[in-house]
Amino acid sequence: MVALSTLGASARAAQAQIVMPRVPVQVVTTTPIDVVTFFYSVEQKAFERAGLDVTYQTIASGAQAMVAVIGGNANVGFGNPLSIVTAYAKGAPVQLIAPGSDFVPSAPTSQIFVLPDAPIRTAKDLEDRSVAVTGLHDLMAIAVRAWADEGGADSSKIRFIEMPPSSTIAALQAKRVDAAGLFEPLRAEASGLGMRAIGAPYASISHDFITGAWFGNSAWIAAHRDAALRFADVIRSAGEYANAHYTDLIPLISRYSKMAPDVIARTNRPRFPAAITPAAIQPLINVTAKYKEIPAAFRAQDIILGGRG
Repeated sequence: MVALSTLGASARAAQAQIVMPRVPVQVVTTTPIDVVTFFYSVEQKAFERAGLDVTYQTIASGAQAMVAVIGGNANVGFGNPLSIVTAYAKGAPVQLIAPGSDFVPSAPTSQIFVLPDAPIRTAKDLEDRSVAVTGLHDLMAIAVRAWADEGGADSSKIRFIEMPPSSTIAALQAKRVDAAGLFEPLRAEASGLGMRAIGAPYASISHDFITGAWFGNSAWIAAHRDAALRFADVIRSAGEYANAHYTDLIPLISRYSKMAPDVIARTNRPRFPAAITPAAIQPLINVTAKYKEIPAAFRAQDIILGGRG
């Protein structure tokens, strides 16, 4: 009996030492402030503890992430929720996995600016004037249209000028455009230069919606559902830490984003929600359909990876 007991204990000990292989996850991401949860998780080896072997590549834009994920060259990417919604509506195999950050009305990370002495104070004043945006069909452009129409203007009378973010402040100063939609850290820079914010257009979409998100290839998610959920769990835990210790993470943000710590400190800090809910995506889907960026609205829950149940 003693020998059998000893053998049983030895077998259990051997089983306990067996380490299951980690699931490989290829990630593509940009390096803005709202992906700090990912890089914090990498540095803390949180993905490894969750049984994931995460490798990543940093890229210039969410559009590149979309191409990589749809093409199967990456499993998970980070991007603008508008591009994800638009791709899904057109039949692309993408699904939302975890949130980046969300819109905070009291401290917006994007606003529309004009020069201090510009005769522009309301949305109506932008009619027959030009507004610089990163893309003619991007989230800021749609938000400005919604904000203008909500404010009693005719958004079809606004001229949108597409230009790189790095050129917008100079274009505004040179009066090549009348207004500019700016994101952090350019939002903080414009404010520091004395430029005047006339609105936070995202508020016209919703006072609570996701402005950045992690998404995956639907085929990969179907085959690795538990791994995708574990990825989301790691991001959620990192978000809880970032919400409580954001200032402590400024050096890490600086290292990955290449922004100076003092520049980051001047920006409006993002908020990291615990999960992507239908209520945080549906308003964006609806406004995207309203302005004909997608053929028709659809249920937000159809694009969101569900729970474990």
